[in-house]
Amino acid sequence: MDFTRLVSLGFRCRTGFRLRQHFGVAETYLFDWWIISTSGVLEVLKDWDVDRLFDADSMEEFLTGDGVGWIDQPRYGVRFFHDFPKVGKLMTLQWRDHLANAKSRTAHLMEKFRRLNSPGERILFVREAPVWETLSPPVLEQLQGEIRRALPQAECHFVLISPEGAAADGWEPLKIDDPAQEPWTGDEQLWDAGLATLGHRVLGAADR
Repeated sequence: MDFTRLVSLGFRCRTGFRLRQHFGVAETYLFDWWIISTSGVLEVLKDWDVDRLFDADSMEEFLTGDGVGWIDQPRYGVRFFHDFPKVGKLMTLQWRDHLANAKSRTAHLMEKFRRLNSPGERILFVREAPVWETLSPPVLEQLQGEIRRALPQAECHFVLISPEGAAADGWEPLKIDDPAQEPWTGDEQLWDAGLATLGHRVLGAADR
């Protein structure tokens, strides 16, 4: 099947990177660079508020060595690794000084998502379920419903990647089990072999 857009629904940066590499697209969207649970994706879509998402008083920093390893936003089930400047592999201790930039970037990605609401768009949404997450059929169903509510004019198709190839109503299942820690990009051949079985293409701008 041919699609006009590819949107990663997480759960990690590897997911988005491997999808973009395989399908030959460059565009990124809201969930490409976060660590986020399936219920977290749903909560962000239901409460589309960049100020609450980056409310410093409700965020939790995790210190390691001389910097911040990551920052959690428990309200939404989001873990930020890439939204603030880094010194080496660690975020700066002054990450709060960069909240405005993080908000601006996220607001831009939210607007990109909104602009997908067009009758000419056929969108492939892909969610990778981590091994630590118990898949919830009601949450997966609500997630589809929330996306369709936000993009009523677009045609939406959903793929669910999991280590065991779990099935869920309305989701095309795909088994990919890539637990490698290094490199962060994972096993390219494993991902390409799995994604190729779907038989999908994402069209370039000239072909839409």
